[in-house]
Amino acid sequence: MNAGKLNRRVTILRRIEVQDTTYGGFVATWSTLATVWAEVQDMLPSRAERMAEGVEIARRPCRVRMRYRSDVTSAMRLRIDGREYR
Repeated sequence: MNAGKLNRRVTILRRIEVQDTTYGGFVATWSTLATVWAEVQDMLPSRAERMAEGVEIARRPCRVRMRYRSDVTSAMRLRIDGREYR
């Protein structure tokens, strides 16, 4: 991998469950695992929007390449320039 292509900072988020102090149930939240350098490429078609139950859902697929990490799974999310990606 060419290190010169890793030109964007990407935050890797992992899901954790914390106990609600009021009701005692568990609430899912996202916590920062790491912030790494990555290459982000938009994929074509670059944007798609649709309506689902009155809510506008925007889809913006992209390809993210970064150095290998053994602690990253497909259940995690990425935060790129303030947007969260699954």
